[in-house]
Parts: sequence; structure tokens; C-alpha cells
Amino acid sequence: MRNRIVNIFVVLLSILLMECATWKSGDNVPKTIEGIIVVSGNAPFEYLGLQTAEGEVYKLECSDEIKHMLLVHQGKKAVLQVYFSANDGEGTRVRVMSAQLL
Repeated sequence: MRNRIVNIFVVLLSILLMECATWKSGDNVPKTIEGIIVVSGNAPFEYLGLQTAEGEVYKLECSDEIKHMLLVHQGKKAVLQVYFSANDGEGTRVRVMSAQLL
């Protein structure tokens, strides 16, 4: 019985380590991106985004304060200081650290 528990623990630990090794958190260097503040997607899966001049839309993850400011100024140009989080297949998610309207 004890041997079985040890084997299960080793297997679970191995799976955890493999997942950690393959997980990509994105770039840990802050970047600056510029674009138009948009709301994309279809209800109930809408998300706040920033559309660049090249047409790419970034999904924004930000504090409630920044989110409210960006929603109020939807359609205006902004410069954001961001960390890239991940690409989820529908677009690139970024963590917004600061936002400035142009």
C-alpha cells in the first residue's frame, strides 16, 4: 500500500514538473504598444482590446481603474505599457501596467 502511494506521488510530481517546464508565461520585459481602444467579441464573451495600426487586436487584462478609464474613452488612441501574457488562439493577451490617452 505504501509503495502504491509513493508511486502515485512520483507520477503526479512528474506531471507537474513537465507542465511547469512547457508553460510559457510570455516575455517579462515591459513593452509599449499604441492603438485604438476597442471592445471586441460577441456577448457574453466581449473583451476590452487595443487595435494597432497593423490591425492586430490585443486582449487587455488590467486593474478596474484602468479598465474603467479605457472603457470611457473607447474609440480613442492610447499608449499602453504592457507585459505580454500569452496567445490563446483568438489573440494575444497583455497585462496593462499603465495607460495614457493621446
